[in-house]
Amino acid sequence: MNRTLLLFPALALSATLVACNRADNGQTAGTAGDRPAATARSDAPPQARTDSTTTMPAPAGPTAAQKAGNAVSDSTITAEVKTALAADPQLSALRIEVDTNNGVVTLTGPAPDEKSKSRATQIAAGPKGVMRVENRLEVKSS
Repeated sequence: MNRTLLLFPALALSATLVACNRADNGQTAGTAGDRPAATARSDAPPQARTDSTTTMPAPAGPTAAQKAGNAVSDSTITAEVKTALAADPQLSALRIEVDTNNGVVTLTGPAPDEKSKSRATQIAAGPKGVMRVENRLEVKSS
């Protein structure tokens, strides 16, 4: 029984030493597996190899990542415009709705006069990323 217990560690050690004696071909674990089967072997026929520089055409329209980036930018613009409007003494009491879509800021709601409406446009145009301001504020007639 003592011999059997010694046999297993000896076999494991032998297997380890045999594996260490193999020639290093410069590949790390997973290198060949990271390529398509046709390119994993350099002795594959030329027509079976794939060109690793092949590019796919760009998808039409914005990608999901670009849409997400735009949404973050739009929400940042909206927050900055709302903060600036709230900080302005002439406009802070007004209920101005702010919406931003692809950098276009839309203002809706009431305005007491043309001067306040114009001031709201100037403030909304201030944050970085604003492409255009659509001022739909309605001047209340007295």
